[in-house]
Amino acid sequence: MAQKRTRDGIKLSKIVRSLEKMPGVSIRSGTKHPYIAKMEGYSRPCPIAGSTHAKKMVVPWLKEVAGITDSHGLYSCLRKGRAYN
Repeated sequence: MAQKRTRDGIKLSKIVRSLEKMPGVSIRSGTKHPYIAKMEGYSRPCPIAGSTHAKKMVVPWLKEVAGITDSHGLYSCLRKGRAYN
């Protein structure tokens, strides 16, 4: 049975909801990971699963692909399931 939270305790649904609200980011299902985030024009995807540590994997990926510098703000938005302002 798949975990419903990441290693740092964030619900997968909140991370997916937050990423879906970001412009250019799309979510698809994967075989080894329940969700895979992709950014238009960027080749490296970001796998999201129960084994994912959002602060160490998703936030740096978002910083790189979206050009956002506020790590704390990104992590806070992922925890709350909101779009980054």
